[in-house]
Amino acid sequence: MDKPKRAKPKIIRWAPAALLILAQVVFVIWVLYQLTIRWSWTPFLVFEGLAIVMSVRVAYKQDNPSYKISWIIVLLLLPFVGLLLYLFMGRRGLPFWMKKSIVNISLGTHGLLTSSPETEKSLGQQFPMHERESLLLARQGRSPLYQGTSTRFYPLGELGYQAMLEELEKAQRFIFLEYFIVSAGQMWDGIHEILRRKAKEGVDVRLMYDDFGSMNSHPKGFRSQLTREGIQVRPFNRIDPRISNFYMNYRDHRKILVIDGNVGFTGGVNLADEYINVVDAHGHWKDCVLMLKGEAVWSFTMMFLGSWHFSANEDPYDHTRYLSLRPTVQVEDDGFVQPYGDSPLDNVNPAEGVYMQMIYNARRYVYIATPYLILDNEMVTALCTAASSGVDVRIVTPAHGDHGYVHMATRSSYGSLLEAGVRIYEYTPGFIHSKLFVSDDQVATVGSVNMDFRSFYLHFECGVWMAGSQAVTQVRDDMLSTMEQSEEILYEVWKRRPWYVKVGQMFLHLIAPMM
Repeated sequence: MDKPKRAKPKIIRWAPAALLILAQVVFVIWVLYQLTIRWSWTPFLVFEGLAIVMSVRVAYKQDNPSYKISWIIVLLLLPFVGLLLYLFMGRRGLPFWMKKSIVNISLGTHGLLTSSPETEKSLGQQFPMHERESLLLARQGRSPLYQGTSTRFYPLGELGYQAMLEELEKAQRFIFLEYFIVSAGQMWDGIHEILRRKAKEGVDVRLMYDDFGSMNSHPKGFRSQLTREGIQVRPFNRIDPRISNFYMNYRDHRKILVIDGNVGFTGGVNLADEYINVVDAHGHWKDCVLMLKGEAVWSFTMMFLGSWHFSANEDPYDHTRYLSLRPTVQVEDDGFVQPYGDSPLDNVNPAEGVYMQMIYNARRYVYIATPYLILDNEMVTALCTAASSGVDVRIVTPAHGDHGYVHMATRSSYGSLLEAGVRIYEYTPGFIHSKLFVSDDQVATVGSVNMDFRSFYLHFECGVWMAGSQAVTQVRDDMLSTMEQSEEILYEVWKRRPWYVKVGQMFLHLIAPMM
């Protein structure tokens, strides 16, 4: 029996905000039209001048060359449209209240997330080639390195979902959930039923979802129902009708579930039916879940609480009140584990940094899975340099994309990589949504971070870096199995694609950093 297709929403919850945004745009266009009638070409020249000034600002302010070039071209070729787009999507400045909130959270967690010098020394002795990856996460992401943590990797969303349900049933103190998408359906129903019961038993249950990612996916009265059931709910960065890059760009793309501070889950899986193949969205949905038990879960607890208080714009918060939420279970060492978070609101980029470090430190191989392959020049250089140096670099992307134009942009990145010797596979059964790195049977990362500009520069993300853990070999085995189900893209075949595909990919590659 065929799986049901995902139902299209009947009511657009965010329609009022969208209409207000459209009204603002229409008003600006009307003003421009009136000015054109009165002063002919003067408005055009004014906007062209503003576009030139903005282009200079982009060249000075933005630090990524690919990002700069895309916006400068759009601003100069389409000054009016380009200015509007840049107001919506391009700026990366922060409002005062947001900067204040970041400082408050940083102060609140100061001293609570520190690595053990003995653990760091032990890592350097056992994995000297990969010590720099851990140091980068510790210094840029303020992410401690742990032992005393067990790992288990689930290569399919439905397998991870069953483990999540089993662990949720054991909750006694608290349950924290932070997801980009929470959508009505079978997956959410199974989790909701447990959350409702646990809240009734007195367990502290909190749910945070991204307002943009989850728009149009909730039934009417979703938040009020959960509140009545004793579940605390907060949407992250609520959609606002004002023209603002913050509301459009800075989304919470994390996937975190913490139970009693002892068990933590992350990966690529959101709380929606396509992630566990209950509905057929784009063929077979290949995703993954990572489960941690033990000391390293503390980082996910603090990561969630930081997002929770940031979303409410609360006054300086003393996180020491949460010391009682530290892990209480003792587990055997399973290598080294380092959960990390990435935020667009600071000047560091640990997620892309650790990816690049893993590529440069690889000696035999590095295998990568990503649903989107929209790379900046630095990442392309790292991949091509590794492949040209004899490292076996392989990347698995979807054969069927969830967004046609993004999928085409992903394929536009193949050329220089294939030419340098990178092997690229497309997952033919459907859509691969896993975000995986594994190298030399020693280190791996699992999390929410895609290989695209939004994940690296605009989203709140999370992941787990591991060295010597059993999950490392589990990720490796899953990657090899996935490649067997995938079609390898050959450079000679890729070059023979139709001319109109080449033109479309050329254009999308140019504006890919803006997607």
